[in-house]
Amino acid sequence: MKHTPNLYSQMSHLKKGSIKVKPGEQIKAGQIIGASGNSGRSPYPHLHFQLQTTPYIGSRTIQYPISHYLVTKENGKFLHQFRSPSQNDIVSNVTVHPLLKNAFDLVPGQKIEATFSLNGKETTATWEVATNIYNESYLYCPRYKSAAYFVNDGVFFRFVHYEGNRKSLLYYFYLAYYEVVLSTDADKAIESEIPAFQIFKPHELVAQDILAPFLQFMHARYTLHNKTENTVLSSNEIRIFSEVTREYAFRKRKRIRFESAVTQNGIGKIAVYED
Repeated sequence: MKHTPNLYSQMSHLKKGSIKVKPGEQIKAGQIIGASGNSGRSPYPHLHFQLQTTPYIGSRTIQYPISHYLVTKENGKFLHQFRSPSQNDIVSNVTVHPLLKNAFDLVPGQKIEATFSLNGKETTATWEVATNIYNESYLYCPRYKSAAYFVNDGVFFRFVHYEGNRKSLLYYFYLAYYEVVLSTDADKAIESEIPAFQIFKPHELVAQDILAPFLQFMHARYTLHNKTENTVLSSNEIRIFSEVTREYAFRKRKRIRFESAVTQNGIGKIAVYED
């Protein structure tokens, strides 16, 4: 299969007569290609899968990171991103939860009404989903003329940039859902980092800009965990817990925590706690 001009994948030992695609056909994620067989030296059905730079049988295997997959261990399932599985890893695909998929399926022209509880005080904002001339999607806050740009690849919802006033509730939304996996499979929280300039004030960044080639001492750590009481897809509520921690000179200076629930009606009230 051709993925890019210099990236191909090869699948061998498929069961004879089970292949459901034809040469030149475009395929989609989740589409069934065929069934594994037991050709080769193994008496049991199995699959040989490799990534390579050329479209020829027998091409050399390359070490190439996979965008996302789950590894099952004795103590749970762990989400791996942009990594290559290790020998003897038990791997599986990420199962998208319909409630999360629906909640973060933002389409141009859609109006979003978000309710926040900021340290116990409730407030509401309305935004619009839009796209620019480069076909980049973003949420727009008309009150503060601010925008939060995002991407959604069907498994992850990610914000990629925020511009505008940080007094806007959209900024809190950007922080709360900076990176969301649309699944409840993983037993460990997502760990990421928000660009420092999106968190710290300009005057705080002066020293970091000077020392950037030698030392990175300002960080904005981000974590997110989706929780549900049961793991079946019929679960009617998923709770999302996320947190942003400011670190300056390797010391934690400030923390913002977010809690929300996702139901069939989408994202509910977002509780914000600032330490």
